[in-house]
Amino acid sequence: MILDSLTNASRYAALHPEFGRVFAFLADPSARTLEPGRKEIEGKDVYAIASTGPGKAAPDARLEAHRRYIDVHFLISGKESMGWKSVERCFDTEQPYDDEKDIILYSDDPAVWFTIHPGSFAVFFPWDAHAPMVSGGVVRKIVMKVLL
Repeated sequence: MILDSLTNASRYAALHPEFGRVFAFLADPSARTLEPGRKEIEGKDVYAIASTGPGKAAPDARLEAHRRYIDVHFLISGKESMGWKSVERCFDTEQPYDDEKDIILYSDDPAVWFTIHPGSFAVFFPWDAHAPMVSGGVVRKIVMKVLL
């Protein structure tokens, strides 16, 4: 997992061939005005999912993980807390892996909670289970999906 500000994104561009494109997209002011929904950037290899909605309480958040995609969560507005736990330490599967949706859900408790603020991002690799959208208010964000 990586947690940082978009102003430092260039430090991570070498970690994946598409990260430069991902961070350039997020840095473009027009990204902040995306309508909710999916926007393809590079077909199924890189796409954005914009969303706006109320957060949930921490007890209602579920750890999720993906096998084929890296998630880059970028917060536009609001305040969002997220839980994290290494997949290798998740033992209570709530929903088995769905290959079509590339997601598995766990009922384990996160090992760590952290909060991101507008302009910050969190990168979750397949070994990072994460519980997003914990907030007492409205969260506006973009999740970039990057094919491994």
